[in-house]
Amino acid sequence: MENPATGEPLARVTDAGTADALKALDAAVGVQSRWAASTPAACAPTSTSTAASSWRNHT
Repeated sequence: MENPATGEPLARVTDAGTADALKALDAAVGVQSRWAASTPAACAPTSTSTAASSWRNHT
């Protein structure tokens, strides 16, 4: 992904296909009941870590 004004890179975007999306969906479904039963305080470190990792990997 590039800044249209400068052409400088803004982020890297993974080129994933249907199989990748289905694999991610299956993984999410597999842990959804545990995630739903967790408290917000228990989920926060995972959410924060995932967001930070996504930001680092896409800048």
